Amino acid sequence: MIGQQGNLDNTGNTERISVGQARIVDRGYQHYTGTRLGVSHTFSVMTWAAARRGLGLRRPFRDKILPWSLIGIAFLPTAAFLLIQVISRGALGKATLYPPIFNNLALFYLLFAGLVAPDLICADRRMKVVSLYFASPIRRIHYIGAQVLALVSLLSLLTVLPLLLLFIGNALLADSAANYVRDHAGDLWHLLVGGLLMATFYSVLALAVSSFTDRRPYASGYFLGLALISSVVSTVIARGMNFNGHEWFVLLDLWQLPVYVVDWFFGATHPNIRLSLTGGPYLIAALVIIALAFAALVWRYMEVKD
Repeated sequence: MIGQQGNLDNTGNTERISVGQARIVDRGYQHYTGTRLGVSHTFSVMTWAAARRGLGLRRPFRDKILPWSLIGIAFLPTAAFLLIQVISRGALGKATLYPPIFNNLALFYLLFAGLVAPDLICADRRMKVVSLYFASPIRRIHYIGAQVLALVSLLSLLTVLPLLLLFIGNALLADSAANYVRDHAGDLWHLLVGGLLMATFYSVLALAVSSFTDRRPYASGYFLGLALISSVVSTVIARGMNFNGHEWFVLLDLWQLPVYVVDWFFGATHPNIRLSLTGGPYLIAALVIIALAFAALVWRYMEVKD
């Protein structure tokens, strides 16, 4: 116990000021004795933080405009078709609505990935804070996986959820919901797998391209430019030229390739291209591009020191 507290003045001497009873306790460094939640909890926290950033949550209103606008646009066809079903009493009940929706919304899926992916990783790279993540017991693959999972989940809000609601709405409007689900179980399976494939394709590719720069506008421009240019060039070669193997160039279309896969799932024909290729090469090419893009993303974070 001491009865006075000492403060240093400008000369370095201790000035005695009476403050009554005071106590100095030297506790030293203490070990953490609370619950250790582990790497899985850290991974889930990083994933949720990335998802919130992508949606603009807890950020200025301007950061919410584009992602939420694109999400709203993705739900418009579902709302329109269900409204038509209600008004016309099921006139579209036998129509295959899912491939046209995927085809018409592919550009908005591309825009969402191109705008959100740079927002997830470019800011961390530009501010040189990526290394702070690795001060905890996580590895670079955990950080990469969290960003990929977050973007795939967000993009699934556009590619899966609206189509799933359309399927549920059609089932509820049918004479027998159970019979509708049983008769259209293939459509449910195809829209789930196709939507997830499309979300994964655009997400991994956008993140891979964004990992080569720390500037968000540049990353968005590079990704969108790469997708659109590849689509134009591959389509011109596949449709406008005539040489042995020209049709295989359509597999280099980074914009429409996942749409071709979805069309194949549903047994539909893409309205803009009719080639002799079957659906198998489209699926294989999409999976190969996903694997190559993910490998490039991992390489960037394994080799480049941030």
